[in-house]
Amino acid sequence: MKKELQALDIDIEDAETARSVWEEWRTNVGILMLKLSNDIQYVLNAKGSTPAEVMGIDCKPTLESFADEINRSSVEKLEELISLQQQSSELAAKIEGKRTRL
Repeated sequence: MKKELQALDIDIEDAETARSVWEEWRTNVGILMLKLSNDIQYVLNAKGSTPAEVMGIDCKPTLESFADEINRSSVEKLEELISLQQQSSELAAKIEGKRTRL
């Protein structure tokens, strides 16, 4: 009886391992079919308790690059705004000068 229980435990462990391998393969195939961008990295974590932990989603590099792009474009827009304000004040001064001559 004890040997039968041990054999049953071994069979259960083998089945769980096979199921885990199958689920990991299905997840990898699903990820490939979605053709996710290279910026998002997926590393399966069997000990995770939430889907995000299991998938091991790491968006930090992507978020940092977006933040850098936003900062760069903000600086460019600010420089453009300053330039346009200077042009506007120069044009306003020219117009005012022409009004005083008339």
